[in-house]
Amino acid sequence: MKIPFNIPYTFGNESIYVKHAISSTDTATGENYVKKCRKLIKEKWNFNEVFLTNSCTSALEVCALLLDIKQGDEIIVPSYTFPSTANAFIRQGATIVFADSGSDYPAINEKGLKSLITARTKAIVPVHYAGIACDMDRIMDLAENHGLYVIEDAAAAFDSSYKSRQLGSIGHLGCLSFHRTKNLQCGEGGAILINDDRFLKRVINILEKGTNRNELVSGKVGRYEWVEIGSSYQMTELHAAFLYAQLEKAEWIKTRRLFLWNLYSLSFKILEEKGLLKLPFIPDYASHNANTFYLVLNNKETMFDLMSFLKGREIQTTVHYTSLDQSVFWKRNHTPDRRNINSLKYNDSLLRLPLYNSMSEDETKSVIDAVLKYFNV
Repeated sequence: MKIPFNIPYTFGNESIYVKHAISSTDTATGENYVKKCRKLIKEKWNFNEVFLTNSCTSALEVCALLLDIKQGDEIIVPSYTFPSTANAFIRQGATIVFADSGSDYPAINEKGLKSLITARTKAIVPVHYAGIACDMDRIMDLAENHGLYVIEDAAAAFDSSYKSRQLGSIGHLGCLSFHRTKNLQCGEGGAILINDDRFLKRVINILEKGTNRNELVSGKVGRYEWVEIGSSYQMTELHAAFLYAQLEKAEWIKTRRLFLWNLYSLSFKILEEKGLLKLPFIPDYASHNANTFYLVLNNKETMFDLMSFLKGREIQTTVHYTSLDQSVFWKRNHTPDRRNINSLKYNDSLLRLPLYNSMSEDETKSVIDAVLKYFNV
């Protein structure tokens, strides 16, 4: 492809830091780059406590363990999301209750959540789609009134905020992704954010494969042992070394991506005014990281036709999720739910355009020109 959908970007220090990590005595979960990343993320982005994981999927699974999710518990998740959001809780035996998207945005419809809550509901998992904040005040108030936990799936939302608060820092727990498709990446990686200190001791044990090894290291016990269910969820020194180089460039990354994102938005405003499509909706309370730029077309046929048109000009675009309640997996044991009409709309109309850190202004304008040509504008 002349203009691919995504190119993972490196700055140069990644290889230097990884070589340094390789030469150290501990390439697993050592005391150098893992600590540096945790400290930098915590202090620069004002998080309560940060633990690096080998993926955002793992971070979500840790959340399920921390909340002691079990069979019979109900977890509210958006229908329009990545399977990991649901997998983390289904594997613990929970029942997934799907929430619809908003009419103006693909993220969870906060106004419809109350009707989904039952006596069995344990948690709400809002997903900040495309790095754009959900209405967290509304969600947190609802959770408090019903005694529920909130887990922020902020996989795409590192360095985005809600009313000046970092996404992932508002719910009881939060999860981040540093996958190769994200703004800052280390190939595969993530983080769990602990915003409720009640979970601090247990998260350390879970990350230590279910042992109290940390108490041995700190001299509190003479030997460590198995204390609860855990697994191998931690990020390695090698991945953390790579990530640290990316974190050093976080401000440049956000500035660059916002420039390109805004170039798209301003150029396509005329198409929205003509009723040919919808642009991403950014609420007043949200400050986003330009993770994704998408178009919402008027129907499925136009979406795929535009996708084909751009492919013919060597521009790679992608649709996004198949709504989870319409997926092959869900259909095996459930009747597809047609009530989540907004989720179905985005399933059949949302097209993502190329956006990556090394993308040039000329490349962006080439995409813009091609889209405008398709609509004869």
